[in-house]
Amino acid sequence: MKFQALITIKLCALILISISGCAVNDPVYTVCEKRVNYASDYCELYTQTEYLKHLADVEKSAIAKKKEQEAEEQQRLLAQQEADKAAAEEAKRIYDLDESKGFKHMSIEDFLLDAKEMRPFSQVVLSGYYRIDGKIETIGLLPAESRYSVPLLTEAADRDSRKLLMGFNCQQAFCPVTILGLVSKCEITSYGMRVSSGNVCVLVTKVRMPNFK
Repeated sequence: MKFQALITIKLCALILISISGCAVNDPVYTVCEKRVNYASDYCELYTQTEYLKHLADVEKSAIAKKKEQEAEEQQRLLAQQEADKAAAEEAKRIYDLDESKGFKHMSIEDFLLDAKEMRPFSQVVLSGYYRIDGKIETIGLLPAESRYSVPLLTEAADRDSRKLLMGFNCQQAFCPVTILGLVSKCEITSYGMRVSSGNVCVLVTKVRMPNFK
């Protein structure tokens, strides 16, 4: 960052440093620049003509830098738009693939409302937050909410899916997941004691994390 320290000298003869082209009564300016890791600033002397040219160069440089920043921002926005478009196309491809295999995409809210009327072994796809509390695994609407959640049975999931659920975030807190599975009946136990029975659960066959295909 440069700053202007103005020194107006009416006679060039008073200056210890000679300046080429300096005329009598021609003002002289000192422009200093802060230097990192230096005790003193770097300064230059300018005649009025040179100083005006210096200001023009500084403004020109600032305009060029602004245009460069705007171009970089435009490129970033275009890249983000392309990435969003690609992500949307991939999400649609996966959705269509799931549907072609007979899996129905549902919100957790719809599943909780319609579960008791669904046929056993109906194929569903649910997205939400996976939590494990002791041996009880669930997928819910909110990270720390257990009331609006669906019990899961993950023993039949493929190896890669079970490995994903063993990740640190999933075991220590919660993690966003998409699960594919079959509607089933189950009972919930805690420390060997039955908590409830006749619950509608999902027998998980596959788990997807964000960006996981």
